[in-house]
Amino acid sequence: TVCLSALLGHSITGVLLMPLVVAVGIKLQAAEETAILLAIAIPCGMHFAHSSFDNVLSQNSSKSLGRRSAELKAKDFRAGGLPVSLTAVALVSTIGYRISTVFFGKDPQGSRYDTPDKLMPRVAKENARAAMMLQAVPALPS
Repeated sequence: TVCLSALLGHSITGVLLMPLVVAVGIKLQAAEETAILLAIAIPCGMHFAHSSFDNVLSQNSSKSLGRRSAELKAKDFRAGGLPVSLTAVALVSTIGYRISTVFFGKDPQGSRYDTPDKLMPRVAKENARAAMMLQAVPALPS
């Protein structure tokens, strides 16, 4: 997630990944926990100039000063962003789930959620017909 948000940018990563991660979280009986961990991890990918609006704005502002010595370069973003990203990955992957379960509590029975109808898999009519045809075909003797 951190690598994807660094490459694509924070906004598009959140738009793409949040629905997928929440759907997986519902199946794991931990939708809030997974959503919070994703929301924490996305802004931590800061090691490129195009990773966030703030990085783009600071780079453009430094270019508009007109002094080459004050202009931000890619190595400036990597020097500060890469250690932050690596530290965030380590913290979120080790203690992030524990902190989110302390905040939201843990459901021991796993009965907090039922899968919403929108996330239930649908059977296409073509696939249902093909499955019925396969069941009607007798198995070959082995």
